Amino acid sequence: MVKFKGYLNPHGQIYLASEIRRELNTKKVDILGNAKAILIYPEGTDLKDVLRSLDIIKSDLEHRRDLKQKNNES
Repeated sequence: MVKFKGYLNPHGQIYLASEIRRELNTKKVDILGNAKAILIYPEGTDLKDVLRSLDIIKSDLEHRRDLKQKNNES
């Protein structure tokens, strides 16, 4: 899994890297957000598939956290 940086322009728009746009394979998306994160997925995607993808992302984030903690302890 690759991490990308994004930037909001003065109009509140965010640029999505071409790799992300290719993965989404659509121009219509659903967006869910809260105070600390947003989720973007192709419009109409079965929520079961979205949750499965979130499990993968969560595992990756936990792994990154664990590696960072391990490196800080060394």
